Amino acid sequence: MARGLAIGAMVLARIAIAYAAWLHHTTNQRVRTAVADAVKAREEALIKEWKPVPHEMYRDMKIAGVKAEPRALEELFSPLFQLMFSFPEDKAGPRPSPR
Repeated sequence: MARGLAIGAMVLARIAIAYAAWLHHTTNQRVRTAVADAVKAREEALIKEWKPVPHEMYRDMKIAGVKAEPRALEELFSPLFQLMFSFPEDKAGPRPSPR
């Protein structure tokens, strides 16, 4: 009888460990999915809120390559980054400000 109880306890322990591992795995997947969805929703909200300002600036500066409907922050700000990195480098370093 004691042997049967020991075997039963080990079986129940293994079932509990397997259930805990399965629950941990599925919870991690759900959390990752929820976080990814929240990040995507936040990025879409930021794009919707910020789009008018850069687009007006791009139009005023006559910058090419502007997407009408950007889907990511990189697409929204890529023309600005291209403009910033297209400035020629000054090999002499920064100039002192006149006083």
